[in-house]
Amino acid sequence: LYDPYNNDIYLDTNTSADWKNNNFPSIGEHSNTVIFLSSPVFGNATVTTFCSPDNSFDAFVALIGSARYSIDVCVYQFTSNHILEELLDALARNVQIRLLMEDIYPLYDSPYLDDNTHDEENYEVVYVAQQISSHPNGSVRWESEDYHKYTHSKYFIIDNETIVISTENFKPTGIPKSPTAGNRGWGIAVKNADLAEKYLDVFNFDWNIGQDFDPSKVIVGQRNEFVISGNYEKITPYLVYNIYNAKFQTIVGPDETIDVLVNLIDSANSTIFAELFYIYPTWSGYPGGANNNPLLLALIRAAQRRVDVRVILDSSFYNIDDDNDNDEAGDILEAHGVKIRYSNNTGGIEKFHVKAFVVDGLCTMISSVNWNENSATNNREIGVIVRSSKVAAFYVFIFLYDWEELSSEDLPEDEEPEEEKT
Repeated sequence: LYDPYNNDIYLDTNTSADWKNNNFPSIGEHSNTVIFLSSPVFGNATVTTFCSPDNSFDAFVALIGSARYSIDVCVYQFTSNHILEELLDALARNVQIRLLMEDIYPLYDSPYLDDNTHDEENYEVVYVAQQISSHPNGSVRWESEDYHKYTHSKYFIIDNETIVISTENFKPTGIPKSPTAGNRGWGIAVKNADLAEKYLDVFNFDWNIGQDFDPSKVIVGQRNEFVISGNYEKITPYLVYNIYNAKFQTIVGPDETIDVLVNLIDSANSTIFAELFYIYPTWSGYPGGANNNPLLLALIRAAQRRVDVRVILDSSFYNIDDDNDNDEAGDILEAHGVKIRYSNNTGGIEKFHVKAFVVDGLCTMISSVNWNENSATNNREIGVIVRSSKVAAFYVFIFLYDWEELSSEDLPEDEEPEEEKT
């Protein structure tokens, strides 16, 4: 059990645990079992940058359409019939598709049928599973809770050489067909076989411990016909770059989420521009007492060394109603020199669902990781860090637009409930 945070020593427990996995104690002496180390990859790549609602659907269409023989998908929620149609087209041209999803959806005897407020959404997820699994080239599994609480990832791998990571679930609001409305979300695709291999190892691990989708044990699915519309005017198309001698770094949660993100924030010299769905200042099971969120503390340290730290937080009612969420986090950060704004969530923008930031106009981090304890320490989460000023410029442009046009210093007035956090 190698411990790089304790004078680089090896721990000797005189048990078989010494040979199983590496246990890396995280910031604040909170430890997780590490199976997938965060891995740097150097090399050339083709990078596609995109955001919701502007162009994420167009990017998905192009990326899925580029697949020659395989697409491996792992996603928390998948209800979009329009993305499903693109995958069905891929199946028809003999592309093999594996779909792995979070197992919270209705069986015949499931309590979710009566108690879950998202029954309709659950039926739509089942419909997607039924359509993919019914094709000879498709297979579907539900995730296993043996190693993590939720599979909250939102990624897919094309032909074992391109990794596509989004902050958004595959829903009409997350990856909207219409660019006039939807969530604000960030996404990125990197074509580099060495990098994709790292994520394929994670996918195969999760796939092998998952449970096969059995159509005979679920209720009949329901096709999603919803197309969101609004009056948001998109500011950019998706862009494709060829970059050379770049550095990439994997983020695989819960294995090393905290350390990787904290280290990246601690590396900042000039700027940190972050868009975050929510921050919980206090992690109840984590050492350190009140306001002990290590990611929050890292932002404060950056501001204290005079880094220009700016954060846009989502203002949906469920992110400001409790005593340990975005308004409290905003007050704490502002008191320590961090500039805070709250999303307007108007004009076609449903919510700011982003979990991403850019450091020094050079390093872009995009992931599925929300800034609460469960996401960082229990969930299967996937992210990537891309070191490229060319790539970073795309997201800095979006951030600065959102800072000026789609967010405010003050919280909006109370709004009616819409949906739960995802």
